[in-house]
Amino acid sequence: VFHSGDGRWLVVVRRDGTEARDHEVSVFRTEDLARVRRIGGVEPCAALSPDGKALALMPRSGTRIEFQDPLDGRVLASWEAGMAVGELAFSKDGALLFGRRYDGREVVAWRVEDGRRRGQKAMGEGVGVIAVGPDGAWLASAGAGQTIELNRVPTLESGRVLRGHEDGIHALDFSPDGRWLAYARRDATATTDVWVVPAVGGVAVNVTRYPGYNGAPQWTRDGSHLLFVSTRDTPVGPTTPALYGLRLLPAPPDEDERGS
Repeated sequence: VFHSGDGRWLVVVRRDGTEARDHEVSVFRTEDLARVRRIGGVEPCAALSPDGKALALMPRSGTRIEFQDPLDGRVLASWEAGMAVGELAFSKDGALLFGRRYDGREVVAWRVEDGRRRGQKAMGEGVGVIAVGPDGAWLASAGAGQTIELNRVPTLESGRVLRGHEDGIHALDFSPDGRWLAYARRDATATTDVWVVPAVGGVAVNVTRYPGYNGAPQWTRDGSHLLFVSTRDTPVGPTTPALYGLRLLPAPPDEDERGS
């Protein structure tokens, strides 16, 4: 789940069928949540450009990235990525596209205009999620290991590592001011919760604390609320998720908790 930089469009990627890599992308109008377009038969990745004019995606079982008009589906451009991709994200200026290899073993930065690689990084433990910082200077990644790594844009050189987190982080989002990272992970009791940690390092705090599934965290544009999907309080059954908002106005990170 992600929204355009101008806040007009909300994009949802979900599984469509029994195959692990068979997904659909839906584009919703934010003001009334009306679905304006559905694209089936794509890999489990998509990204919307900051100006909301181009939707990047990869057709299923392919290695070519397409840029489509999010409303009418016109193909604006395409180029060969050279790998199956499991997640995509635009840089803040829209000039770069970041991609996580489907198996999580590599993260790449491509130039949008021609697909030329500007940076790449091998990830030994496997990356499950990526997120671009609001100032465009950092790309955060996390997954199988017990760390969140911040890499410099565009070269993806290692910069900062946040340690002491559990395995299996599967969602990641920066707060609009860049001071906080929200992430979701599943624990040994099969409960998924949303955690918040200072982007400079420090103690992570569980902000949902509820049995079942609480995931897909997304900060609102003003940073005052954290949106997440949860199975709590759903009237039609425990497996039906709903969207919730949590008001968060945390104090700045304590200097004593800064890490590397």
